[in-house]
Amino acid sequence: MDKNFLEFWGNLLISIAQGQKQMEDMTRWLNQDFTGLDSLMAPFKKVYGLEQVSPATGKYEELWNRQLKSFQDSFQEYLKLLDVVPRRDYEKVQEENQALKKQIVEMEKAIKDLRMLVVEKMGSSGSEAVKGFQELVFSQMDKFQEVMRSFGGLSKDEPSKK
Repeated sequence: MDKNFLEFWGNLLISIAQGQKQMEDMTRWLNQDFTGLDSLMAPFKKVYGLEQVSPATGKYEELWNRQLKSFQDSFQEYLKLLDVVPRRDYEKVQEENQALKKQIVEMEKAIKDLRMLVVEKMGSSGSEAVKGFQELVFSQMDKFQEVMRSFGGLSKDEPSKK
């Protein structure tokens, strides 16, 4: 096997493993409210100007809270750009989805039960109910046409008033 091929894949897998560790560290750091992990705290403090203020002062806590909020807001914006959904939002939607699925099953059962009840009330088959409904619709259509014809006849019999 080609030595360069093995070196390429070896280096790639090592890079992926290091990236995975960095991602795990970053996730842990974010979940711990930005505490611990000095390897991430040092760059954060430097970029956000926190290393210039002594942690013993009240100004440091105020600056820390303001910069932390700024970072969190920017991070959320960044995730939205990537179409990443926070886990809590995803889980909330997933719970709503499960509740809706359960509600659908219950409604389908209720519809089935109501259909069975209609069949029992109307006889051994639902075709009688359908037939009765069709007769009602045709009867209403005939009456509507009669009314329209009578209106049409009235308008022809009366002279126009202009």
